[in-house]
Amino acid sequence: MNEHWLVKIWKRLVGAELRKIEAKSYNKKDERVFQDKVKKQGTKRLDEAGNEVYATALHPKVQKRVIKLIAEAHKAGLNVDLFEGYRSFERQNYLYNVKKTTKAKGGRSWHNYGLAVDVVFKDSRGRWSWANKHDWKALGLIGKKLGFTWGGDWGWDMAHFEYHKGIKSTRDALKMFNEDGKGAVWKAVK
Repeated sequence: MNEHWLVKIWKRLVGAELRKIEAKSYNKKDERVFQDKVKKQGTKRLDEAGNEVYATALHPKVQKRVIKLIAEAHKAGLNVDLFEGYRSFERQNYLYNVKKTTKAKGGRSWHNYGLAVDVVFKDSRGRWSWANKHDWKALGLIGKKLGFTWGGDWGWDMAHFEYHKGIKSTRDALKMFNEDGKGAVWKAVK
């Protein structure tokens, strides 16, 4: 029996972060600790078929929007899926310092607070594709209609969507996080 596409998205909300862990940068103990953190920060819910699915530490408003974004993109004929959502500060620093795939250090990305996602195209073989041939503008327009800020408007981060209405900057989010934890950041989101 094929899984409903919503179930697949919810599984990816957790799995995307864990898939990206590279053996050379994390030892097994670090990976277990990270998985435990994700589980503690996540939430459980039932899908439409009554199956228990596990969602990562994305703000509920972001969760709802990313599901709608992917559904609307599919309706428009865009073959996209969730690539990554929540990122730990440690992973953010790894991407910044080692991989050089982000411009933000840990604490300075909306991903670190569960307020950003990367939605990426898949090619005809089901592989992730960031190629310019894809209709990134159409994807961006769908996201913006749902209230996301789209990274493509900056001219370089086409897959990135963030929602943090009520919080001006990641500096403000980091200050709230350091003072009162993630809950304070999430309460500030409108």
